Parts: sequence; C-alpha cells; structure tokens
Amino acid sequence: MTNAEYRRYYLAARRSASRLTRELINKLQTTFNEAALMVAERVRNAELAGLSDLTIRSWRNIQFALEEGSLMITDHLQELLNNGLLKSTRSITAIDESYLINIIRNNNIGIDTIRIRNIFTGINESLIVSTFNRVYANGYTYSQRIWNVGLDYNTQIKKLITTDLAIGRDLVETAKDIRIYVQKDRLALAKRWGTLLEGNEGMLRRIGKNIDYNALRVIRSELYASLQGAAVIDGQANPACTGWYEWIRQNSTDWGCKCPTNEANSPYTLNDVPSYDHPNCYCIIRPLLRNRAEFVNDLKAWSEGESIGYLDAWETNYLQFAA
Repeated sequence: MTNAEYRRYYLAARRSASRLTRELINKLQTTFNEAALMVAERVRNAELAGLSDLTIRSWRNIQFALEEGSLMITDHLQELLNNGLLKSTRSITAIDESYLINIIRNNNIGIDTIRIRNIFTGINESLIVSTFNRVYANGYTYSQRIWNVGLDYNTQIKKLITTDLAIGRDLVETAKDIRIYVQKDRLALAKRWGTLLEGNEGMLRRIGKNIDYNALRVIRSELYASLQGAAVIDGQANPACTGWYEWIRQNSTDWGCKCPTNEANSPYTLNDVPSYDHPNCYCIIRPLLRNRAEFVNDLKAWSEGESIGYLDAWETNYLQFAA
C-alpha cells in the first residue's frame, strides 16, 4: 500500500460508512413497520369516549402497544448499531494495520505481523468500550441516545392519534394513517388528510417529518464519530504516522458549524484534534504519514537493534502488549 493509496482508503472508509448507514436504517424500518401494525390494530379496535377522545381502556391498550413497539425498536437499533460500529471501526484500523504489515513483509523486516494484528484488534475492542461509556455534550450516554429513539416513536404516534381525534378522523382511517406515516413520511400523511388539512396545517407540523429521523441521526453520528475516533487512535498505534492529523470536510455547505474552521486549522497534534462536534458530521480525520522511504529505513535499523526514539516509544506503548 502506497501513501497515496492510504489516503484514498481513508476517503473510501467514509463512503462505506454512508452505505452502512443506509443498510442499518433500512433494516430498522422493518421493526418500525411491525410496531406500527401493532398499535394500528389497537387504534382500529378502540372505543370513543366522546367526540375527540378515547375510553380509558382504549388508551391503556394503545399505550401498551406503543411501549412494546418502543422496546422492539430500541432493542433492534442497539443490535444493529453495535454490529455497525464494529464494521465501521474495523474499516479504519484495517487500513493502518495493512499499511504497516505491507511494509514489514515487502522489506523482510523482522517483526512478527501477528503482533501487529493484535495491536489493531485491541484498538477495535477499546473503541467499542469507549463508545458505550461515552457521555455526550447534552449529557446523554450511548444507551440513552438509543432509548430516546424509542421514546420519540412513542411521542410521534401519540401526536398523530390525538391530532386525528381533534379533527374528527375516523379510527379506521387513523389506523391507516399510522401505517402510512411510519412506512413513508408526513407528506404522505398530509395527502391522506386531503381537505381535512385546511386550517389544520399547524397541527400537522406537530408531527415529525419522518418517524425514523432520530434513529437515522443516531446511526449516522455514531458511525462517523467512530471513524474519527479510530483514526486518532490509529495515528498513535501506527509508527508510520507522524502524530499529526488533518481534518477533511466532505462538502462545501455552510451549516454554521465549526467544521470549516477545523479544516482551515489543520493539521493537529493528538491533544488538539477537534472532537466530533455535531450530529450528522461527515468530516474525516486522517493521520499524516512519515516519508515512506525514511520510515522503512528506520524500521529496518530498529528491528536489527538500533535505538530510534519514536520506535522505542511505540514498542513501549503498543508492541510489547501485543505478543
């Protein structure tokens, strides 16, 4: 792997995360649909207590279905995201692992490549643990962010039901509204409302645009944050890296975030690398490599017993623990 290929592979990892995001949200959509069918059935069989409300028993049955659906969604999201994070971090650590092993093998350097693999396997495991233990700027943990997706589903479906009740919608139609909204979006719901929407636009806006928006944001943010985190740690575990990092934006749109400044102020040392600052950030962090020929010469000399400062430190911090 050349230095140019190394840089391209980092960009490709970002594209693979985009594909993985779509794959995970598509799989989760099946669970949203199942949950919607369950609550729609309870709504269809509900009893009216008046012109714009349901009986206490009907609301209780609906709430039971909503809670069961919320749990289904959060359980499936956690399973999908845990597996997705493993794939995402591995897509980065595999680049640095391959780069280093390629140099060792192509230049017949006396370093056991199994130990190199062990280093990056350990990094994958530590990244997953750190994700589970992370506390975000808003005070939420990883598990709470996932749990909030289920709570949001519960809230949005309740808003739809109460809005339909307020405009006198038939319960059979409300049950259909729930399925259409979950399978498609608020625009599809608006089309079903038709003339009922006149004068009630504000009530429609109370309902989220897409039922899976929060799930998509959590999946996307966690995957891209994991890419950035893996790159930072890899830059320390791979001695071919200089210890400096570049921040690379993936679009030119100004979202009012810090990303343009982060890119302009590149490169960064380990202690100065900006953190994942906002949801839906696509930016890449990429370690800067040493001159390849100089690194190969250093690694050869070091493997034959010569003391070289940064390689001595690498052995102390990483290689000795990878036996």
